[in-house]
Amino acid sequence: MSLQLSPRSQRLRSRKAEFTHQIIVFRLRQEWFALPIQAAQKVIPLGKVYGAGAGSAIGLTLYQDREIPLLDIQQRIFGTATQALLTGNPSPPKQNASHVDPFSLGRFLLLVQTITGATIGFPLDAQPMLRRVPESAFTPLSATYLAEGQLRCIKCLIIPAPEQPPIFLLNLDQLLQAQSALPHAAGD
Repeated sequence: MSLQLSPRSQRLRSRKAEFTHQIIVFRLRQEWFALPIQAAQKVIPLGKVYGAGAGSAIGLTLYQDREIPLLDIQQRIFGTATQALLTGNPSPPKQNASHVDPFSLGRFLLLVQTITGATIGFPLDAQPMLRRVPESAFTPLSATYLAEGQLRCIKCLIIPAPEQPPIFLLNLDQLLQAQSALPHAAGD
């Protein structure tokens, strides 16, 4: 006597289980970026920022009586954040934060842990999201794009589904390097 399975059970049984990765996804300018969830400690509202002058790529805030260094990841990823505005290129869309102080209030702070155990904060314009992405969605970027593309600190590309925009997986080690040690994006 054979056991009869419903059509739904047959579909679920025939589907192969695929390993998924948890990532934390956020938008900067017009692109989507992600970090592995293991790198993230928590997301908090961005408080008062100290020691960050105009155009500064680093500042600091206090959280639970601890000093948290802040790093402007937009400047790390896109290069000189205000260059397009200064050269007279067409102004970016309103959502583009390159003309906004990266450490302004009303934003969120993604706290990440460095390889040495230190905590660093990345200011974000909107609250990031947690997503599960199948292993098959990860694809390497071409050597040409890595060498000549406008984005820096990118590890690979995530294509969640054909109708969804791609997500750039960030290389946390490169993000945390000193600005002078970063490879220059084309056009810098």
